[in-house]
Amino acid sequence: MADELLDALKNNIFIIVSFIFTVMVVNGLKENGATKVFSNTYLAIVLIFTILSFLWLYMLNTETLKRFNSASDTVKEILRLNYNNLLMTSEIDQCVDPIVETNRKYLTCQLKRYTKWWLIILISLCILFIIANRFIHHEENSLLINSTELIKANNSKVIKQMMSPKQIVKPPS
Repeated sequence: MADELLDALKNNIFIIVSFIFTVMVVNGLKENGATKVFSNTYLAIVLIFTILSFLWLYMLNTETLKRFNSASDTVKEILRLNYNNLLMTSEIDQCVDPIVETNRKYLTCQLKRYTKWWLIILISLCILFIIANRFIHHEENSLLINSTELIKANNSKVIKQMMSPKQIVKPPS
């Protein structure tokens, strides 16, 4: 059961990485460069993927524990039905419960480990993408502001030249 969570983690990471490389990096760099790859639109997509991945992780953890509990209860019930004439229910429980509890602890430990790795990867991806988004857009906005200021300065010089009284230059006689 923990192996299924690990497989889901691998698939989730594969999906996110393949999305980043195919859609964002290849298409973004091919068409518009880094400013497009780390645009607010792609940042929103990454955040949506992250939220969906968190929900998927929660669902998988919950479902894995439910399936384990159901399988354990089924095994205990089968043992009770098959050995009810030979052993008392309490004896069956004494034999089965420690094994089930040990397996539950192992499964919980595995789920925590895989969840930790899953969260580290997702949070790292989001943080790196947000930093790249802010850095590139900050740089892009500062260039835009500088070029706008330059245009305004040039326009004001032109306007001043147009409004200043023109000196009439007399041709030499």
